[in-house]
Amino acid sequence: MAWVIIVFHVVGFLSAIDAVMSTRTAQGTVAWIIVAKIPYLRRNEVELLVDGETTFGSIFAGIASAEKYVLVQFFIVHDDELGRALKSALLE
Repeated sequence: MAWVIIVFHVVGFLSAIDAVMSTRTAQGTVAWIIVAKIPYLRRNEVELLVDGETTFGSIFAGIASAEKYVLVQFFIVHDDELGRALKSALLE
């Protein structure tokens, strides 16, 4: 009888993976899945970003203060003033 439970768990797990990989999701959904599994580490912080000015101000400040690497996850960056500012900040 235990094998039936194991089979259901495996099928459920595979179904969940298939749903995540084959369904178009909102930006960042996959990132949230990954982040949710990262254990809490000292000196982590969360910042609520409610508009573009606040968001990109935080992004540029983070890029400026990076010591080793910068992880940027965007799907589209336009060749406009903001896109060029992001490019410039990453190249510095």
